[in-house]
Amino acid sequence: MTLRQLRTFCCVVEEGAFHRAAERLFMTQPAVSQQINTLERYYGIKLFVRRGRKLSLTPEGRFLYELAKHILSAIDEIPARFEEIRSADTNTISISIGASSLTGTYILPTAVNIYRRLYPGAKISLEIGYAQDIIQKLRERQLNFGFWGRNPSWSEDGKLEFLPVGKDRLVFVVWPGHKWADRDMVMPGELQEETFIHSKEGSGMRALVEAYLQKEGVAKLNSIVEMGNIEAIKKGVANRLGVTIVSYFGVREEILRKELIAVPLLRLDKVSRDFVLVHHRDRKLNSSEIKFYEILREVIAK
Repeated sequence: MTLRQLRTFCCVVEEGAFHRAAERLFMTQPAVSQQINTLERYYGIKLFVRRGRKLSLTPEGRFLYELAKHILSAIDEIPARFEEIRSADTNTISISIGASSLTGTYILPTAVNIYRRLYPGAKISLEIGYAQDIIQKLRERQLNFGFWGRNPSWSEDGKLEFLPVGKDRLVFVVWPGHKWADRDMVMPGELQEETFIHSKEGSGMRALVEAYLQKEGVAKLNSIVEMGNIEAIKKGVANRLGVTIVSYFGVREEILRKELIAVPLLRLDKVSRDFVLVHHRDRKLNSSEIKFYEILREVIAK
């Protein structure tokens, strides 16, 4: 099967006759017939039903036509996309992003660095804040994008589109030398023995952790310390103030350097949430914004 055969087939369908397709393609009618016959032999199907001079598609032919149009349309778009990239004035590209402290601190800098290699003159502005504040600014079109981990308590917003970027997973961490540092598994109920460091009320991470604990039968922890961001939480653990459950993205460097120890906590590996890139539904993403989205997906997948 070749692209030429698919184009010939689509042309026959659209013209409704072999001779008209031949005229449009500047081919002879026998050459058009040969292309169609080759396709039919390749797939072992019949594409057309001929009744006198009338030509109609078989069910297999209708299926191939829809698929072929999609394939050819995507292929025909490639030159335009390349030309758009070549001719883009990167000095006119401006992207404003609202992000949580997690995504804004540990994910976006890497993605922005990769993006700016492709678009050196692009202007990127980043605003760190709570998701609900960013959502309001997206509704009012004050920002192009929002990027954070989805809160399990959210409902859909008709004005906004949530694009999945990847998965955020949780880890339970303690300081080196902690009594659980070498444990193969900690049970959720054992957390009652320790001071637990939580993020602030209303954060997506707090909601996710509390949902996990409640499911495991830990309705209320005995001792809690609240901290406003992951950096403070990490320092609290490192200084032996307490233990915590956080996003792996926020502590992976400390885990690799063995400044913090990740300890298995029963069924915590089953808990995850979606990272989402959010924009107003009325905004159609241009090619440079689509590229930014693709870069984010790649960064999180690593």
